[in-house]
Amino acid sequence: MRRTCARLALVLAVAALAIPTTACGDDDSVDTNDNTNSNSNSNTNTNTNTNDNTNSSGVNPVLIPGGGVTSSAIDGTLHVHVVNAADDSPLSGATVVVGEPDADGNLTMTTDAAGLATFTGVTGAQVVTAATGGYTAVSWFGVGGANVTIPLVQTPAQPVPTATITGTIEGWDSMEDPGFGKYRAALVNYSHTDNILDPANSIEQPVDGDNVGLNVCIYSPFVATDPCNWSLLTRTGPQIIYAAIVIGDPNGTNDDITDDTINVIGYAALTGVNPTAGQTLSNQVLPQMNDTASVSVSFGTPPAGLGDMTGVPYIVTANEGRVPIFLFSPSMATALLPNLTGPFAGATYDFLGVANTTGPVDTESSLSFMRNVNVTGGVLLPAWMAPPTAVSGAGATYSFSQSAGANVHTVTFADASSNVAWVVLLLDGRTSFTAPTVTPAVLPSGAVTMTVAEMNVPGFNPADFTFPDLGDAVTQTATSQTTFTP
Repeated sequence: MRRTCARLALVLAVAALAIPTTACGDDDSVDTNDNTNSNSNSNTNTNTNTNDNTNSSGVNPVLIPGGGVTSSAIDGTLHVHVVNAADDSPLSGATVVVGEPDADGNLTMTTDAAGLATFTGVTGAQVVTAATGGYTAVSWFGVGGANVTIPLVQTPAQPVPTATITGTIEGWDSMEDPGFGKYRAALVNYSHTDNILDPANSIEQPVDGDNVGLNVCIYSPFVATDPCNWSLLTRTGPQIIYAAIVIGDPNGTNDDITDDTINVIGYAALTGVNPTAGQTLSNQVLPQMNDTASVSVSFGTPPAGLGDMTGVPYIVTANEGRVPIFLFSPSMATALLPNLTGPFAGATYDFLGVANTTGPVDTESSLSFMRNVNVTGGVLLPAWMAPPTAVSGAGATYSFSQSAGANVHTVTFADASSNVAWVVLLLDGRTSFTAPTVTPAVLPSGAVTMTVAEMNVPGFNPADFTFPDLGDAVTQTATSQTTFTP
């Protein structure tokens, strides 16, 4: 039965979803019909003092919360803010380079105490690179607005503040008997932040001596099991603690999770939870909520080779985050979902579809994002976006071929330990580029994994966008990767 519990934990825990880090992170756009390596119209001959906020074009510096581009077209002056991606705090002393990587006359400056570098004598779209020690370098190709804010992610990643919550589920001992050879189980989890890639959304849970998560409850009428006393390691801030309650049938194969039959019988949820870092909240009781409806998901046909498909419904609340309430798959395409009443009154449903490479390593993926979905009557996932092809890091040029429907691309470069060293944002239609010369160097030593993420962002304007808004606009994304040694 402990093996059964471990299998169930795996089935339910993937609702937290280890999505490729390029799937919906940095946002960018391209013209889907332009595959040329178009250069910017730059005349980068002079620059201003970084503390001089006046300029001949009349554009004053603007810090864009969360990062992005704004203001009129570049006509003499370009303001670049470099900030910490975690909190928008300024990064002083960062190196900023403006100009094509393979062109002469590039301008280099360092940011002042406000994280600002102001360049003059520049016109037209520009390539902007920002780098500083202890942070991932970033290059944006085709910056068209006179104000740009580039957020840099600290490396290595900083520890996520956590809290511990313990408790039980209301009425656990009197719930439906699972029957002979079956089990009743629940996985307790917490609502995510609005940023689907936030490390706080994927906190590793402690396990017991049998490698079963402490946030799992399990009951079998024929095996002596513990009562439902769960312990959850969670993020800080306002959130909902919830559980999906299921009856599982291992179908006689206790060591094989793939053929388990899982039927949802209900949910439990507790609102109003707001822990601080290091805090322990004890004796929390998750009230049952049995106002549910049966929902079916149609997955369609994925791109070739991407047969590992899942679907995650998110309950989106106003102030307590996003609840990844369950995990659908083609073999588990129908299940009960909570109606938006009780603890979820006023919330809406989003739906995420994921298709990954079949096998132990996800070298390609395709995702679809549906927002404010009426799940009544079922969910039909949109057609899957094909991953980019011909991804190449050969020589000093990095290139790929984009798929139909993609109008946004990012490219990340990571070392052998999966630490991202350089992130590229393509805003001008190019599908090939070279690395800028900057200190510290953007590429790591040794083997490098290059991952291309292409996205469909309806209505995207590369000259006027913010990352938070773009995160709410992506409808599809697909990724592909290659590994090379520079």
